[in-house]
Amino acid sequence: MQIPASAAVTARLVPGSAAFGVGWGIAGFCPGPALVALGAGSTKAWVFVAAMLGGMAAFELLERLQHTRQRA
Repeated sequence: MQIPASAAVTARLVPGSAAFGVGWGIAGFCPGPALVALGAGSTKAWVFVAAMLGGMAAFELLERLQHTRQRA
């Protein structure tokens, strides 16, 4: 994980933050308690964690593609 070098609000930050908050609100979980709920066997937690990991993977993929295009 990289600490941001800037505290500026950017065009990427606003929709990303909104999606992050909406996901938490719809699911009713934040990441820590969702992981704990996995241990309790909560189906809702499994769906949330799968979506969270999918979102993290998609972000990583898009970032790598963007950096690859910038180098080319």
